[in-house]
Amino acid sequence: MDLQITGLHMEVGDSLKGHCNEAITGISEYFPEIVDANVQFSNKGHIHKVDIKLHASQIHLRAEAEAADYYLAVDDAIEKLKRRLKKYKGRLQKHRRRRDTEKFTRAEQISAVHNKILEESLETAPETETYAPDVQRTDIKEIQTLTVDEAVMQMDLMHTNIFLFNNIDTGAINVVYREDDGSVGWVEIDKVERKAKSA
Repeated sequence: MDLQITGLHMEVGDSLKGHCNEAITGISEYFPEIVDANVQFSNKGHIHKVDIKLHASQIHLRAEAEAADYYLAVDDAIEKLKRRLKKYKGRLQKHRRRRDTEKFTRAEQISAVHNKILEESLETAPETETYAPDVQRTDIKEIQTLTVDEAVMQMDLMHTNIFLFNNIDTGAINVVYREDDGSVGWVEIDKVERKAKSA
C-alpha cells in the first residue's frame, strides 16, 4: 500500500507518521483491497485537522476529523472509516464480486452533460451584482458504472454530498445527492435532457 502523509504549511514528524501508518494498517484488516492512502494535516488556530482518503479498486473512502491534537484527530477519522466500512460490509462484498466486469465511461463522453448542467445553473442564478458564487471546476477522469444503491454507498464512503455515476441498469449518467434533511435525491441526466428537448 502506498501511503502519502503531508502537512499543509507544517512538517509532519516521524512519530505522527508512524501513528498514521499503524492506524491505516488497522483499517486494511477491515478492507484489505486498499491500494493507496493520502493523509493531510492542517490546523485552524488551536484545532488540529486531518483529512484521510483511501483508494481501492473502484472504491474510495474519505474521513475528516478535528481534535485538540493530531493523534486524536487521526484516531477519530479512522473510527469514522471503520464505522462506514462496517455499515456497508455486505454491499462491499457484493461490489467486489462483480467489480472485474464493471466498465468505466470516459469523461470526454459526458463533457456535453457537464457543460449543460453548468449553463443551467448559471441561467437560474440571480442577476444582482452582489451574487458571486465560488465556482470550482472539478475534472472527472472516469465515471464508475454502479447501481443506485452502490452509488449512495460510495457517496457515504467518500463523505460527500453528491456523486456522479453511470447507471448499470440504464446506461445513463446519474447523480445521487444528499439533501439538507439527510434524504437522498437521484437524477438521471439523460432523461432530464430528453424532457428539455421535447419541451
